[in-house]
This record gives sequence, C-alpha cells and structure tokens, in this order.
Amino acid sequence: MKSALLALLLVAASAQAQMELDWSAALDEGALALKNAQYVKALEIDERTIADMLARLGAKSEPQFAVAVAQKAEALEGLGRGNDARMFRRLARHLGANVPNEDRPMVRESPPLRVGGDVTAPVALKRASPRYAEGARKARIFGVVIVESIIDKNGVIRDAEVRKGLAPTLDYAAVDAVRQWRFIPGRLKGEVVSVLFDLTINFKLVADEDENMPRY
Repeated sequence: MKSALLALLLVAASAQAQMELDWSAALDEGALALKNAQYVKALEIDERTIADMLARLGAKSEPQFAVAVAQKAEALEGLGRGNDARMFRRLARHLGANVPNEDRPMVRESPPLRVGGDVTAPVALKRASPRYAEGARKARIFGVVIVESIIDKNGVIRDAEVRKGLAPTLDYAAVDAVRQWRFIPGRLKGEVVSVLFDLTINFKLVADEDENMPRY
C-alpha cells in the first residue's frame, strides 16, 4: 500500500517538474522574442503559457506565472498598448515579479477624484466576464477580488491595481476582464471627471448537476 502511494507521489512530482520545465522553456522563448523586438510573437507565447498556467495552478503562488505576466506587459508596451501594459506590470509586481516601479503618473491629466460626496460613480456600459481559472475552480477557490481603477472622462479604464487579491490566477483574470469594461464617466457637479473607483469581481462556485461550475 505504501509503495503504491509512493509511486503515485513520484509520478505526480515528475509531472510537476516536467510542467515547470515546459514553462521555463516557453518563458525563455518569449524572452528571446522580446529581445529581438518580435512583440507579436512574444505576446502569443506569453498568452499561451498563461492560459496553460490558468488551467493548472490553484492557490499556489508560482514565480513563473508572475514572470509570464511581466513578459506579457513588455510585449504589450512594444505593441504600443501602453495602458494595458501598465496594468499588467502592476499586476506582475503584485504577484511578486521584479518589475521596476514607474515614475510616470497613471493618467496624464487632472488627478482622478475618489467617488463619494459630490463625485458620482461611473456606470458600466460594457462588462467583460472574467475567466474562472480552471486550476482555481478545481481547488474550489472562491471569493472577491477588488481592483482599484482609474476611469477617465471617456469612460475608459486607464489604470488598474489589485487591492484585495484572492489567488494569483484569479487576480489575473479580474484585471484582464476589467480593463475591457467601458463606462458612463463619473461627474462632479454635472461636469465629467476622471475618477478613482473600486471594482469588485466576485468569483462564485455554484452547483450545476454533477459538478461545480463558475459564476461571476
């Protein structure tokens, strides 16, 4: 009995080691693409690697996941998608990646106002549902991720940062979703303004026939 259990543990450990080697190889390939300014290729590699990690990782904090997110941010920057790049850089730091802090302000206009008092909250016009990472779903991880966001005068999210995390893969899913949202902008005494607003993403597991399925 003990020998059978030991054999299973060895197989699992071997599979884990191979998986991490595969991720390392993919990250090296992505880093080379970035070095050669092949940003489209790098983004494709990083997104493919992240998708695999989302399917496999549960609550574990995996350094390779943070590196993949940081590389995705660099690829987005190279493609001129500065707002998205900034959000994913912040997320990579939140996940533990060694990403330098930025000196640039989050929004190049008047500082955003915190919603409350005379400052009205923006109203969501378009929402993108976050992907409930399969690894987190299988591990039965659920709860709330709070993303502090700057929503500009055009109703676009210009920056976002996780203030209350849940699990690395779900934090990623939350940021990846909210950056796509669009809003009727907030107002101060009738005038459109940029606002600082907390968005709450609730990951729930609900019973659906024979298995637990995600709901947002």
